[in-house]
Amino acid sequence: MVKKISLITLTCTLLFLNACTTAQQSTAEYTPQIPETQDGFYRVKRGDNLYRIGLRFNQNVTTLKKWNNLPNENQLKEGQLLRVTSSNATTNKNPQTQNTANIQDTTNNQTTATNTSNNQEFIFPAQGTVINNFDGKNNKGIDISGSVGDPIIAVADGEVIYVGEEVKGYGKLILIKHANRILSTYAHNNRMLVQVGQKVKQGDKIAEMGRLPNGDAALHFELRRDSLAINPVNYLNKR
Repeated sequence: MVKKISLITLTCTLLFLNACTTAQQSTAEYTPQIPETQDGFYRVKRGDNLYRIGLRFNQNVTTLKKWNNLPNENQLKEGQLLRVTSSNATTNKNPQTQNTANIQDTTNNQTTATNTSNNQEFIFPAQGTVINNFDGKNNKGIDISGSVGDPIIAVADGEVIYVGEEVKGYGKLILIKHANRILSTYAHNNRMLVQVGQKVKQGDKIAEMGRLPNGDAALHFELRRDSLAINPVNYLNKR
């Protein structure tokens, strides 16, 4: 009887020790998951540049450089974590307050852009009627109607810095950098005819017109200074 009890006790003890060892191994092997992003930050992906990131988060390129101590906007590294909103904005979750701040930034920026782009002439990127106007909030550009396949042209001399469709809400998108830190954006194209790094002249065909998300055949066009939207109508030559 004593031997039987001892055998049972020994078996239970071994099972307990084995369970403890397994638990210790599991604890030792466990590593917490580090989130890819966090509030107010963005992790750089392959092909990103500061202009594109600024466009996505409606931020000034100069401000992004300052927040992230970037001496050169062209030296981003894949996987790098960038601050894309101010520390105050990340703690303030009131969307109305944030929208008001963005609109104020855009309004202030329009005055500055007027002083720096007087010597630069822009032409309309497509033939057609402006069917949706800039308001700085719901529409940060203009929509020009036409037919699918109509030519889209560069509004001024510049360098293509983005060609793709990863920016949410813009479809097939082209970004061209011009003088005076002005950026032109051509969204919802049907076909794109330029490549990143390509130098274009004013009037060069860069794309063919596609459709807006609502199905209308049109080009969504924006002008930005340091990634902040300005009213294109104020800068495009009258037709």
